[in-house]
Amino acid sequence: MPTPTQKKNRITILDSFEQMNASDIQDMAATSAYQRIKSTVDLTLRAHGVTREQLLKRGRATSIEIIRGE
Repeated sequence: MPTPTQKKNRITILDSFEQMNASDIQDMAATSAYQRIKSTVDLTLRAHGVTREQLLKRGRATSIEIIRGE
């Protein structure tokens, strides 16, 4: 069975949403929790236009600022 990384380059046509859900569950089960979290972080960074290098250069925050909307 191909790894989730190898599956990215393939298109699979399924007959139903049930097959799609079963396929998604199999993919999740085959992927480690660490990899799923890493993928989520990578997607979030891409959505905000930030690279990992830029994130590391920012350093750690030492305080939290709460802004109340008016």
